[in-house]
Amino acid sequence: MYKKYFLTFILLISLQQVHAQLLSQKIDSLGQITLERTKTIGGYLSIIKNDSIIYSSGFGYNDLQTKSQLTDSTIFPISSNTKAFNSILLSQFVEEGKLDFNKPLKAYLPDLEFKNDFITSEVNLTDLLTHRFGFPRYDFTHYMLSEEEKKDPNKSVFKKLKYLEPTSSFRTQFQYGNNQYILAAYLLERLSGKKWEELLEEKILSPLMMRDTHWDLEKYKSANNRSLGYQNGNLIDIDYAAPIYSVSGMGNLFSTIHDLEKWCRFLINGNDSILSKELIDYNLKGHFAIGFEEPYPGFSALEYGLGWFVFDYYGHKVVMHHGDNMGHQSLIVLLPDDNLSWILLANEGFSAQSFPFRMTFSLLDLFVGKDLNDWNQLLARNPKIFLRHPDSLKVQNNNPTLKIRDYKGLYRHEGFGTIEISMIKNKLKVQAGNYTEEITYYGNDSFRAFSKEFKEDYIFKFNLNEENEIISLETDLIEPSVGLIEFKKVL
Repeated sequence: MYKKYFLTFILLISLQQVHAQLLSQKIDSLGQITLERTKTIGGYLSIIKNDSIIYSSGFGYNDLQTKSQLTDSTIFPISSNTKAFNSILLSQFVEEGKLDFNKPLKAYLPDLEFKNDFITSEVNLTDLLTHRFGFPRYDFTHYMLSEEEKKDPNKSVFKKLKYLEPTSSFRTQFQYGNNQYILAAYLLERLSGKKWEELLEEKILSPLMMRDTHWDLEKYKSANNRSLGYQNGNLIDIDYAAPIYSVSGMGNLFSTIHDLEKWCRFLINGNDSILSKELIDYNLKGHFAIGFEEPYPGFSALEYGLGWFVFDYYGHKVVMHHGDNMGHQSLIVLLPDDNLSWILLANEGFSAQSFPFRMTFSLLDLFVGKDLNDWNQLLARNPKIFLRHPDSLKVQNNNPTLKIRDYKGLYRHEGFGTIEISMIKNKLKVQAGNYTEEITYYGNDSFRAFSKEFKEDYIFKFNLNEENEIISLETDLIEPSVGLIEFKKVL
C-alpha cells in the first residue's frame, strides 16, 4: 500500500517537473522571439508562483559591444514603478492615523494653493494617487528646476503648482502625471520632518531587506553592475533624464530583479509589521475608472488603483504598472488571486509596444489557460513618426520679422522655469532644463525643433508688440497635449 502511494507521489512530482520544464522552454522561446521582434538589446524576466521563483532568465545583452548579459542583480532605473512605493509609504501614515485618504490636503498643508479655488479646498490624497485632480503631466515643473530650487526640490515643485492651469474638470478625467506624486512625497516630508528617501529606507526598504534599491543617480552611474540604456538601438546617457532623480516619489528609484522579487512577495503575501494586508489590498484595487474600451477579447475596462493599473483578463485580476525612461523600461505584474507575479526589465526605452508589454500579454495567455495570441503581430510597432508641425504646413516664402540673433533671450513661466534661446554658429538653439535642440524657422515668427530621442517636433512662436519687440514666447514643448504655453521675455 505504502509503495503504491510512494510511486503515485513520485509520478506526480515527475509530471510537475516535466510541466515546469515545458513551461520554461516555451517562455525561453517567447522571450527570444519577442526580443528580436521588438529590436530590444536586452531584457530580464522573473516569475514568482506560490512564493517560489518558477522562472528567472535574461535575454539578449546588457552591453551590445562586450556582449555582457543582464542578471538578477543588474541595477535598473524602475522609473514610475516608484509610485507604488510612495503609495504604500503613504498608506503606513494612514494606518498610523496621521493621514486620511479622503480628507482635504489643506488640513495638512495649509499653504497649498492652486489657481482653481475649488481644487485647492477639496483635493485629497486619493485624488493625487489616482491622477484625477485635473492636471496633465506638466513634467517641466521639475525638469527645469534652477540650481537654487534643487536644494529643496519637492518644496520647489509644491510652490510652482499655483501657477499651473488645470485642463479638465476636477475628478472627471484620468490624466496621468508626476507632480501629484511629488506633492504626496512632500506631504510626507512636512508631516514627518524627514526626507522622503529617509522614510522609504526606514519603513519599507530596510524591513524588506531590499539592500540594492536606492535613489542615488551618481551611485548608479558608477556601479559595475548597472544596466546600460538604449534608445532605438543607440546607447544613451542617463544624464538626459537626470531631473527625474532630483525629486521624490514618482520615478527616482533604482532596483534589481532580486530586490523586486521581495517587493512582489510583500504585495502578494503581506507583512503586518510593515502594513496590514487590508491596506495593501486597498492599494491594489481600482479606485478610478479610466474608461478605455476593451482592446482585445478577455480584457475588462481599465481602472487605476493607488500607483497601479487594474483590470481583469478572462476573470483573473491583474494589477500592473510600467516604468519608462530614456533607455530603460520596467514592468511589474501581480495576479494576487492566483498568487502569481512577475517582473520584466528591459534596456530599451519609451515604447508601449515593447518587450515587457508583449511578453506580459503572452504570459497572461499562458497562465490563464488561453490559446497563445501572437502579441508581436497584434502589437506591431508602427515605425511612422507623427509630426504636429510637418513641412507641409510650413509657411513658404516667409521671412522672420527680426534678424535671427534678435530672437535670443530668456523667457520665463513661474510654474515651469526659464527657457533660454541662444545662438551658436549662426543657428538658434533652445535650452529648457536638460533639453537642448537646434530650432529652425517655420514661418510667422515661429521656429521648430525636432527631438531625435522622442521623435517629436515642437513649435516656438515669438510674439512681438507694435514696435517689433519680442514680449513672449509660446511653445508646446512643455505639454503637447494642451497646446502652446506662454513664457514672458525677461532678458
